[in-house]
Amino acid sequence: CIVALKETTVGRDNAARKAFEREAALLANLRHQALPKVMDYFSENEGDFLVMEFVPGNDLAELLDVRKSPFPQSQVLRWADDLLELLEYLHGQKPPILHRDIKPANLKLTKTGEVFLLDFGLAKGSAGQMPTLATTRSVPGYTPVYASLEQILGQGTDARSDVYSMGATLYHMLTG
Repeated sequence: CIVALKETTVGRDNAARKAFEREAALLANLRHQALPKVMDYFSENEGDFLVMEFVPGNDLAELLDVRKSPFPQSQVLRWADDLLELLEYLHGQKPPILHRDIKPANLKLTKTGEVFLLDFGLAKGSAGQMPTLATTRSVPGYTPVYASLEQILGQGTDARSDVYSMGATLYHMLTG
């Protein structure tokens, strides 16, 4: 089968390896139609690799650039329904899983109109064998025009931060 192979490029420090393992464990334990399925993850030589379902299509940032105009409201509302259902799923996990980097470049649209949320590199939460995180402190890293103020200021994040980022993303899709 055709897969997507993601290799970490941050460096070989311990923090980068832990971030990779966190993303892999998060995704491997999640099952939702708007998320790619993780098939495997491994480290070899100097690389950490995530093997996941290949999602054909373009991300919404690319499509917006090609269009040179906003998307129709009816289309954005369909995406909003699908993505908010996904956020309800993620935030309903015990403990909740926060994506923390929702933006058009992390949303992929297939030729059949399905939207997928990608890149959980900044995600926070736990699933499967991951240890429970007892803090709401944010890890550094965000996309300023989509991040909530509490994330930018390093004051911690919760489900409302994802909702804010989703709103900023939808606004961008509607207005260009």
